[in-house]
Amino acid sequence: MNTVAYDIACGINTAKSSISDLIAGIPEKGTANPPDWSIFANVEPDMPTNCITIIPSAGPEPEQTLDHSPTIDQTPIQIRVRGVDQETVSVLCQAIVDYLFGLSRPTTINGQEFRAVQKTSVLIPLGQDERRRWKSVHNLRVYR
Repeated sequence: MNTVAYDIACGINTAKSSISDLIAGIPEKGTANPPDWSIFANVEPDMPTNCITIIPSAGPEPEQTLDHSPTIDQTPIQIRVRGVDQETVSVLCQAIVDYLFGLSRPTTINGQEFRAVQKTSVLIPLGQDERRRWKSVHNLRVYR
């Protein structure tokens, strides 16, 4: 299991009030209340329909510092959001990235210190899966 993905998923899950506020601001069309969103790490399950998954894009990439001091761990991750409404999925995916960028640096998530978060892509809409659920992703690199 990739611990960085797990730590970030736990951090997002722990920040329920912040994430709930994000989700509450983008209710699905035709409903009074926003749907429940489940948060997963490492593997996106087939169900539930509305989910947020933090997936490692590749293994950790150690970076050598210029003065040959201890390396900085970099882990590429993907924030993946899936749901029934295209606009909600895109806005929520971007809101989660904005939330992560809004944290003070360094910050501790699930007991691990994180030094920085870097975007490595723009928001990427993936279209619909075979069950007609919309997906969007954002690729990041996390520094510890």
